[in-house]
Amino acid sequence: MQTKLTLRLEDNLIEMVKQFALKNNLSLSKLTEMLYLKYMNVNTDDVSTKKSFAEKYSGILKDKITSDDEVISEYLIKKHT
Repeated sequence: MQTKLTLRLEDNLIEMVKQFALKNNLSLSKLTEMLYLKYMNVNTDDVSTKKSFAEKYSGILKDKITSDDEVISEYLIKKHT
């Protein structure tokens, strides 16, 4: 179960952390979780870490990106043949 956590940090630190998370393709929540686990020397395999929806399904459709027009065209071709 996940619970919301509010942190108070210096503005400049928040901006630095946001940039770091963006460069490393991490959410701030995931980055914070990783830092706490590392600080406490907890093996991440011991902790139930669910992947986010985006992490779980990213890359599935990268080879098959079609426009709406292509989808409609394919549908009409199949329908009328």
